[in-house]
Amino acid sequence: MDKLTCMRTFVSVFKSKSFTRAAENQDISIGLVSKRIKYLESMLNVELFNRTTRSISPTANGAEYFEHCCEVLDKLDNFEHIFSMQNNSLTGVITISAPLAFGLVYLRTFVPYFHNKYPEINLQIDLNDNFIDFSRNQNDIILRISDDLPDTGLIAKQIFEIKRVAVASPSFCKENKLATPDDLSNINCLLYKNNKSYNSWTFLKSDKKLNVTVEGNLLSNSGEILKSSAINSQGIMLGPKFIVKKELDSQLLTEVLPDFQLESKFLYALYSERLKKSNAIKTFIDELKEFCNKFNY
Repeated sequence: MDKLTCMRTFVSVFKSKSFTRAAENQDISIGLVSKRIKYLESMLNVELFNRTTRSISPTANGAEYFEHCCEVLDKLDNFEHIFSMQNNSLTGVITISAPLAFGLVYLRTFVPYFHNKYPEINLQIDLNDNFIDFSRNQNDIILRISDDLPDTGLIAKQIFEIKRVAVASPSFCKENKLATPDDLSNINCLLYKNNKSYNSWTFLKSDKKLNVTVEGNLLSNSGEILKSSAINSQGIMLGPKFIVKKELDSQLLTEVLPDFQLESKFLYALYSERLKKSNAIKTFIDELKEFCNKFNY
């Protein structure tokens, strides 16, 4: 029997705690699952599972072997994925992590555009606004918005500039007159929790930076939640212009302190050094850059 195939079956049994579910997961018979486990036990000369008529549970040896199997199989799968990505063909799977709001505004239209040109490239996209541990992230491409990227050890390609605005509802602006950024210190602000300086807003005028510390009754990592509160006159939101462009055009929101500018951020595509020869990765990033700059708000 093929040892690696048996190891995959063992991992499936270990995770599901069932020969039956492992057989269903791998689309094989229960008898073949049993044969593969017995083959490993015979080869290792240990029992991997305690068996009763109603249940199975891993032995101490089984638990230890599971850790080794996962390590070996993960490395093998990763190597095969990298190897397949390094050929010149525009095929394969690209896994991507991207901010939620960016995905809903840009990727929702970019993906069908991209697939019309490159139908053989499969995309697996995870949208989230959570903090990314770059050292442990398993995605091929990480898309993140930043004005100061940390040293991640990854290749970072700048995709496009993201303009930012401070906005509120017209009624909120009417009730709360603002002349300078300093006036924000007495206003309820809707805060985006993306880093430690979320309550420090920096405005620009005549090449001078004006820093103000703001406070508010809402802190969230979701731009959509902040936008909804801003529309309902709950406070002032600072965020990417692309999130609120539709609401600005329809006058549900209005720009606050329009005589002052906010520092732009940038969307970056980060990927491992080992993937720099991948034609599929390069093509995706180049196409995304062209698309975003063409439709930048």
